[in-house]
Amino acid sequence: MLAKLQGVTRGYATPAFLIFSRVSAYVSARKETGMSMRKINTKQLTAIKAIINHGKKRFYFRYYCPDLQKDNLRRFANTEAEAKVLREKVKEKQVLGASSPVHGLTFNQLKESFLAFQRTRAKNREIKHSYLGDMTRRLDYFETVLGADTYIKDLTRQQITDAVYNKESAKTPKTKLEYFVSLKAMLSFGAEEGLIFDTQINLLMSKKARPKQKAKVEQRIPSPEQMHKLIHSRASWWTDEEYDFWVAFKLVLATTGIRVGEASGASWENLHLRAEGSNQNRLFIGQARDSDGILSQPKTNAGLRDVPILTEVGDKLLLLPKVCELIFPCPRLGKPRGRGFRKEGHGARLPIAESYRPVTPEEVWRLGIEPIIQEFDLPWSKRTHVIRHFQASNMINLGWDIKKVQKRLGHSRATTTLDTYGHLYERADFDEESEGMSRGLI
Repeated sequence: MLAKLQGVTRGYATPAFLIFSRVSAYVSARKETGMSMRKINTKQLTAIKAIINHGKKRFYFRYYCPDLQKDNLRRFANTEAEAKVLREKVKEKQVLGASSPVHGLTFNQLKESFLAFQRTRAKNREIKHSYLGDMTRRLDYFETVLGADTYIKDLTRQQITDAVYNKESAKTPKTKLEYFVSLKAMLSFGAEEGLIFDTQINLLMSKKARPKQKAKVEQRIPSPEQMHKLIHSRASWWTDEEYDFWVAFKLVLATTGIRVGEASGASWENLHLRAEGSNQNRLFIGQARDSDGILSQPKTNAGLRDVPILTEVGDKLLLLPKVCELIFPCPRLGKPRGRGFRKEGHGARLPIAESYRPVTPEEVWRLGIEPIIQEFDLPWSKRTHVIRHFQASNMINLGWDIKKVQKRLGHSRATTTLDTYGHLYERADFDEESEGMSRGLI
């Protein structure tokens, strides 16, 4: 065998040499062409583990080295404390080193990459265009404050915290949180794309820097008298047709508990009335207006449902003209010019809808609810969604169980219903509880 191997130096090739030569040539070819190259894990930084080596306990971790651009490297230490120190140094080098992905990456570069990805998602209808617009506006603000050419590696947690809390228009904790979440979404995208490390996000946006939301304030639900006045009162500048429209619209909201977007998308095809030969008075919620103004499926799959329609409400609906497939198309004219909340303008009414389209929640408020609150000094705590809370409280006062309320409101989970209206269930049992607790004492 030795002679055969030595024969290589004498100018002839043995079978063993040919085998090794072919393997080497194959490996070289794969290296040159880049075939099946394993993707390097640029985020690798494992937890510290213990190992027994020659009877001695040592500690190690695996990591990616930005300088060598290799992963699965191991660093050993004699003690766990020493290993933790070494691991922190590696982490810092990964995040801030000259050869790390984050080095040289500017805020503007990361923002444009992120928004390009979100535009694709919006085009594929994975997200709403309104959501994309809000995200763009918030990131433009951060770009102005932090600087478009600022390197991501140079950002500090204090800079981001100041930018969030010093935003003048972000007056509520909820709005501040929306700005914070938008920036974190951009940084998380960078980590997913391998542009920055997860450790950089943890350094910049820790849980302590996250704006705290105030405890939820209990909803002030209007009384039946207030709701009746809101529905049947007439604004001074409404036409007879507009009065019939808004009475019917608000009656549907108040008697069924459906969302404003679901009422906007309601169609004549899905309305079934006994007066027109149906065996029931009901409205099938099969579509709703989303925040982009597009008719699509309701907010949740549970939103696809039938809701009962009172006979008197059905009669009001039949008074409306069937000008298109929608029961409630947007009114053609807006408010009189110069008229607003607490204002008495009497100018011309300009057109707001060139074609028949779903009415928006903002138009419901400005044209159908705000004028009544203004002219009749009606106490009102929230905007249009409180009408849904009104009907939910009625269902609970009638003794409906949580599953029935969930189904009627179109919530995806019963926990959502409980989180929103649980305090109303507690109140419903107050009288019974007080009687039981005081029995035999009075």
